[in-house]
Amino acid sequence: MSEALPLLPLSGVFLFPESVLPVRLRHPGLGRLMEDLVRDRGADLVVATLEPTSDPDPATSPVHPLAGLGRLRKAVRRSDGDWNLVVEGRSRARILEELPSGDQGYRRVVVMPLPEPEPPRELREELCPALRDALESRAGIELPYSHDCSPGHLADMLVLHLPLDFEGRRRLFTIVDPETRARRALSTHDRLPPTAGRGPSGTDPDRTGLN
Repeated sequence: MSEALPLLPLSGVFLFPESVLPVRLRHPGLGRLMEDLVRDRGADLVVATLEPTSDPDPATSPVHPLAGLGRLRKAVRRSDGDWNLVVEGRSRARILEELPSGDQGYRRVVVMPLPEPEPPRELREELCPALRDALESRAGIELPYSHDCSPGHLADMLVLHLPLDFEGRRRLFTIVDPETRARRALSTHDRLPPTAGRGPSGTDPDRTGLN
């Protein structure tokens, strides 16, 4: 089912399902959007990645059609006028249409949520141990065992801990099929150098907002 939601365009950032994304929002043109989101605390929004350009403008620049459907969990206005946000990812979503801004003064899009399908038991038994081992080696932590693990979710968490550039992370984020994404994440992990203890990439609140 499609729905119309406010659009938060960010540069170089992807909102993965079941992840928490801290953002420092620096662009003054998004003030009206923030006012509405704070008033409707807990409302859904779409976090979309601006297509790379020499001078991206969140008011007009195109965004990637595969985005993150999320929910605002925290918003604090700083003394300098910037906003510190915490957005929780819910699912991937495909942008079907951008609506006229109208009286809102910010961008709105019609999206189709793309929830993860339930993986068969055989797929979980094949992929989850390898994904868990890879994620533990990248994050430097021990993960609790679960019979209900999701290969797609573990793959997303692994991608967040891989030392990838923008294009590498975008290629993996835009793979909708969880099995394909899991296998691609594992092959990418195998060919990259070790980075034990590395935190999730692209989530530092001082780097994810627009300047």
